[in-house]
Amino acid sequence: MSFAEQMYSKIDVDGDGSISKKEWADFFRAFDKDGNNQIDLNEFSTGMATAFGANGDQAKKAFDKIDTDKSGELTVDEIADFFKVLDKDGSGDVSKAEFLAVWGTVF
Repeated sequence: MSFAEQMYSKIDVDGDGSISKKEWADFFRAFDKDGNNQIDLNEFSTGMATAFGANGDQAKKAFDKIDTDKSGELTVDEIADFFKVLDKDGSGDVSKAEFLAVWGTVF
């Protein structure tokens, strides 16, 4: 199983074959250790290592893909906007194929 497939499986908490907006938001909310509604690279790297065993390079690649304004912090809006990038068909859920189409190129 690829790293991207492992990510998908863990984020799809209910195992129904799609990632809902709630699953996506809950997943990232757990990374925000200081509760400021932003995730810095350290929080993200720690969360990725804990959730997936990701190394620093993998975490940085993922962080940079979501941090579209390059501020060094992931905002609630960036995380929500990235969900829309993943949801290619606009269904409101992210299928495994949609997820892998984006993340498969990163990892």
